[in-house]
Amino acid sequence: MNAPEKVLDVAIVDEAHRLTQKTGLFRMGEDQILEILRASAFTIFFVDDQQRVHIKDYGSVAMLKERAGEIGAEVYENELSSQFRCNGSDGYLAWLDNVLEIRPTANDFFDLDYDIAVVDNPHAAHAWDERLPDFLHG
Repeated sequence: MNAPEKVLDVAIVDEAHRLTQKTGLFRMGEDQILEILRASAFTIFFVDDQQRVHIKDYGSVAMLKERAGEIGAEVYENELSSQFRCNGSDGYLAWLDNVLEIRPTANDFFDLDYDIAVVDNPHAAHAWDERLPDFLHG
């Protein structure tokens, strides 16, 4: 990245759990977390350790705290009580956690207003998508 120090007043990093260790096309740059912290006077990281999906996902809460400590940055941690996704439904998110066995919840069933399908191949997914009304493709 090679940004000058404190070039940004504020940096907001959403999905910070998806950060990788090194920056650049060939991942040969500096530590991505340190680069972001150095480039901004105030940094907000939105991170969910349960949403790390790849072995190279680097932006855990522990790693963010470690890197901040290395440069003497103050860390204030806050937990969001909810997310506004899926029509803002905490029930849906709890159901999804239960179905995906992320954590057990009391939500064994959820009255979904969604179409869900499991298909065997991309062609079947395309055929399923084609049956949806045109306004949903837009």
